[in-house]
Amino acid sequence: MTAAPAHLFAATSHGELFAIRLTDGHVEWRIATSPRVGTRLTTDGTWIAYSGWEERRAVVGLVDAATGVLSRQVALASERPLQMLTFTDDGYLLAVTTTTAHAIEPRDGTIVWTARLSGPAVVTSICVGPDALFVSTDGVRLDRIDLLTGRLDWTSPPLAPAANQSMRCRWVNDVLVCAGDETMAAVDPASGAILWEARDLRWSDAASLIGLEDSVVVVTSGDGDPDNAANADRPAAEAQPPAPVGGKAAEEDARKSQRWLVVRRLEPRSGRELPISGAADAAEAERTLRHERGDGVYVRNGGLLIRSGTTLTGYVNSP
Repeated sequence: MTAAPAHLFAATSHGELFAIRLTDGHVEWRIATSPRVGTRLTTDGTWIAYSGWEERRAVVGLVDAATGVLSRQVALASERPLQMLTFTDDGYLLAVTTTTAHAIEPRDGTIVWTARLSGPAVVTSICVGPDALFVSTDGVRLDRIDLLTGRLDWTSPPLAPAANQSMRCRWVNDVLVCAGDETMAAVDPASGAILWEARDLRWSDAASLIGLEDSVVVVTSGDGDPDNAANADRPAAEAQPPAPVGGKAAEEDARKSQRWLVVRRLEPRSGRELPISGAADAAEAERTLRHERGDGVYVRNGGLLIRSGTTLTGYVNSP
């Protein structure tokens, strides 16, 4: 599903693509696709692009957004499914598989350039900035590919101590923030230089990155005692054990045996930790969590992290 200012475009599992008018929900047009529309769907308001698969090759379909007419199909020189499909600021359509990247001119279907990646892409590392594609093929270093030429501009220094398949990258406020297993780093997108990094963070386990306009929210999880994990990388003078909600020994033991979540909000260029804010009410959050045994509210740098099982249900500022 993808959206333009006036329409919502969606596809069915049977290969139908249709346009819904946002003002009244009317289906403006509906077409059958062949090859069948896949999982990737994007629009720039003029064109709709979708992924397909035909004769062991990735195919991109281009549809006129106003009329629903299939304009053309572009077969890519790749035997791998598409992992990303997006329009760039320069008007190209960028199609990325695990082994190649392609820039397509949507007006005539011309493949402007094809770049072969240096190895199989770590899918979660694929990230697009205003003028470049960023991707890691080993979970250690990051490659920058120019969107106009397809040329490899640079390969970053190591961002992680060892190869892994869990690197995640986000474009936040003109900075690339990447997280892996127990590591985190920010990269200057122009030069590839490392702006800051943090390694061997015992609180970091399969971090999720949420990019905001001015910061990145890092959600980390693990097993055992969240108190120790949350404070492991901080000086002893700053480490303060949070008070559990409930107070019973059995609930305390249960809490320590469950998985935990910790949330941090960081300034992307410096790595400085920022206050966490939200719309939830702290007192109401405590009352809610008292009703759910084993959950908790944990103090974190003046904020409250609200955990429900393995799900983050909210985070708020302390009064």
